[in-house]
Amino acid sequence: MTTIENGSGTRELAGKRALVTGGSRGIGAAVVRQLPDAGAEVLTTARSATSTVPEGATFVAADVRTRAGVEALAAAAHEVLGGVDILVHNAGAGPDRTPAPWPFPTRSGRTRWT
Repeated sequence: MTTIENGSGTRELAGKRALVTGGSRGIGAAVVRQLPDAGAEVLTTARSATSTVPEGATFVAADVRTRAGVEALAAAAHEVLGGVDILVHNAGAGPDRTPAPWPFPTRSGRTRWT
């Protein structure tokens, strides 16, 4: 596997909080590796634990195909990051291929379930 380094050195995401679903392999894992290099604090999730969480990232196991998993992830994002500025929703289709509901507050502070 080839990893492309950020290389900018500008830390353009310094102070930003990122949540990446499906971050244990493939595209999600690549995003999780790049965000800390750009200065972001990262929380990532997948259904099962991974042994390779890069420095600057925190992992929490959660199944975002379920409401309980989404709620647990939202609580972890609040506890670990204090909020989310960047969301990379890379996983979570249910059996009918519709995304799981997302309980993060809107700008008004209300949580919308769709």
